[in-house]
Amino acid sequence: MTTSKTDPEIEPVLKRYLQIQHEEQQLKEEKGRLQETLANYLGQRQLAVWNPNLNGQLLKVRSQTHVTVKYDEELLQSRLQERYTTLLAPDVRKIKLHLSKLGDILNPVLSLVGSPHPDKVRSAIENGSVPKEAFIGAFTKTSRHIVSVAKVRGRD
Repeated sequence: MTTSKTDPEIEPVLKRYLQIQHEEQQLKEEKGRLQETLANYLGQRQLAVWNPNLNGQLLKVRSQTHVTVKYDEELLQSRLQERYTTLLAPDVRKIKLHLSKLGDILNPVLSLVGSPHPDKVRSAIENGSVPKEAFIGAFTKTSRHIVSVAKVRGRD
């Protein structure tokens, strides 16, 4: 980690950035409390959707409950044995986790579920298996620069 004295011209930028982060967190917490109050209000009136008019502005307030079920997969698998697989559906998170092991299995359906990968495109052009000209006008390239500032915990 590179640690250096803060340049005087950038110090106010960093201070304001940290101040905004703090304000964002406070606003997020306040918004959560307001959402809870609204949910209680709608719940008491047994409303899922409410369209109040606030100072001439029509609003739409919705209250929804999303239920998430988390299964003990090992326990179910041991109890159900071969019947367990009849309950399964593709899980994108697990597919991503095990993608390196799934390459050969997915090959027959890559035209349905795959996209060109920049490393594979570069390699194919370099080894001559596809012509570079085939890509003219066939892609867009965007670049996104990300800057983040965080307080380092556990240091003075």
